[in-house]
Amino acid sequence: MYIIERNWIATDVAFRYNNINKGYPNNAFVEFGRKITQNDMAYIHPSVDFGSHKTYNHGIEVGMLILFCFFYQKKLLLKLL
Repeated sequence: MYIIERNWIATDVAFRYNNINKGYPNNAFVEFGRKITQNDMAYIHPSVDFGSHKTYNHGIEVGMLILFCFFYQKKLLLKLL
């Protein structure tokens, strides 16, 4: 993973063998992300599968991470009371 200011880029390649299918369901991905606020991050995650007995051919995932700590929950609850 490489972090460049508010952005990050990560890669991964998985080589494996499935003994049940007697094949290689390998995959690789590149992930691009950006920190939106102090606690929120968004990412895009395209991936590709290669080898015999693939689980999928290719895919894309888009998501958002929301970091919410118990400390902030407690402060919010105390404010409401």
